[in-house]
Amino acid sequence: MKKIIFFGGKGGVGKTSCASAYALASAKSGDKTLLVSTDIAHSLSDIFNKKLAPKEKKIEENLYCIEIDADEEAKKYIEGIKKNISESIDPNVVEEIKKQLDMAYVSPGTQENALFDKIMDLIETKIGGYKRIVFDTAPTGATLRLISLYTLLEDWITSLIKRRKSILNKFEIASKTFPELEKKYKDDPVLKILEKRRIEILKGRKILTDKGNTGFYLVITPEKLSIQETDRSVKILEDLNISIEGIIVNRVIPETEDEFLSKRRKVQNDKMEEIKDLFKEYPIIYMPLFDNEVEGIDTLLKYSKILADQIS
Repeated sequence: MKKIIFFGGKGGVGKTSCASAYALASAKSGDKTLLVSTDIAHSLSDIFNKKLAPKEKKIEENLYCIEIDADEEAKKYIEGIKKNISESIDPNVVEEIKKQLDMAYVSPGTQENALFDKIMDLIETKIGGYKRIVFDTAPTGATLRLISLYTLLEDWITSLIKRRKSILNKFEIASKTFPELEKKYKDDPVLKILEKRRIEILKGRKILTDKGNTGFYLVITPEKLSIQETDRSVKILEDLNISIEGIIVNRVIPETEDEFLSKRRKVQNDKMEEIKDLFKEYPIIYMPLFDNEVEGIDTLLKYSKILADQIS
């Protein structure tokens, strides 16, 4: 079992149940485990029947949980930018920039940036105290935007650094204020912020693409839309060079004499053949449809045992 594990998949396929079961199995094996929800619509509290928060809470022996508050992280992210510009930008324009940043709080990408930073911070600061960190993520689209963010940000930051250096070069030619390029780059506060951000992004990419320590499980149900979305997700994760640990087929109907369920199982069997063919390069794990909700430690223990028996 790797040190950093992400669970992803289409909304409603049972990512939280699988992530929780995996984390519980890890804890029961004696490994101190941190389970983190990055989904805005948190479900960990419901599964464990305990009120969770952005701070670690002990659930069971060796198992701790966190539910990240995406809105709060976005606010902290914007406040951090405000602090940086206050220390490096002309005071005459700072207030106007701050107004623009307040509007950016609700803009697309702000929460993704904030969550990306929070995930990386948790990994860096908490991994030393835990044997394993398990992430229960948002539905696939949001998660893949989040995971792929480092690639987009790296290109963007590199472009900004290049442009900033170009501006400084032109400023030097015009004013002759800086006699040496090295000193000019070193002393420029904006360039310092950009270089620091670039280092953070590169560190994030290294963590996510470390196939020895980081892996991704995709949860799927034997249904057309779930299969299609998972297929797209696999291709994106492969392009990002992120290790896919396996495909978890959830809510598989067991053998039954019930006429209705038998018909549904036949449909599922056809889809499971498609899943086996489409994802043959990866381990496939089958989780049964339970006759009750997967919540509470007792039910989750049964669920986690079935999962643990199939995961090496």
